[in-house]
Amino acid sequence: MCENIVNYNAPSGYGYISVNEKCGNTNAYGNTLVCNDCQYDPTAKDHRANAKADRESYSYAGYGEL
Repeated sequence: MCENIVNYNAPSGYGYISVNEKCGNTNAYGNTLVCNDCQYDPTAKDHRANAKADRESYSYAGYGEL
C-alpha cells in the first residue's frame, strides 16, 4: 500500500463525520481503505488476498477475528 490519504464517512451519533486515513488501514466497518492509485494495482490486491487468508487461518485456529 502507499502513503496516500483516503477520506470516508464514519458514523458518529445520529450523523456522520469525515475521516482521513492512510491507504491500507481499515475503516470503521472493518474494510480495507484503498486509494484510487492502488485500486487497480496488482501488488495491492495481492496484499489484500494475503491478509484475508491470514484472517481465515486465524479464525479456523480458534483465535477469532484480527
